[in-house]
Amino acid sequence: MNSFERLRGILALGQPILLTDRDGHKQRGALVANTGQEITIKWRDAFFRSRLRTFVESRVTQVEVSDSPWEGAVIGAGAGMAVSLWIVYGTDRSSALPVAFLAPIVGPFLGGTVDLRMNRVVYTSPAAGTVTFVPVVGRGRVGGAAQIRF
Repeated sequence: MNSFERLRGILALGQPILLTDRDGHKQRGALVANTGQEITIKWRDAFFRSRLRTFVESRVTQVEVSDSPWEGAVIGAGAGMAVSLWIVYGTDRSSALPVAFLAPIVGPFLGGTVDLRMNRVVYTSPAAGTVTFVPVVGRGRVGGAAQIRF
């Protein structure tokens, strides 16, 4: 997908997305508007205030759709319960009971965290050419290293 205009048919208003800008900074938020050249997202800051930010297409390198972590939390809870039942009924060690107690509590947390990291990429910007030059200085040597990407 190489245009914000095409995202209008894919992304719904209010849908949680993750944008990456050219500097590598990531911003997670809910889609508020997509004009075709700009995307506006809304998120809450550390003080729970709503914030809006608009991204222009030329500054965005990637847009990902993030799903709710609840699905991963439910899967994690099921895995935690399975581990807990296996420990209680499959072993004779009473020292394993604390693990059996903690598994259903830790499972949803781990599952939700893993689910937050699994996003679907819906937009990748066309590759822009870059030129990088690094001076190289050493004993008795002066030069440089250049890298050109297309």
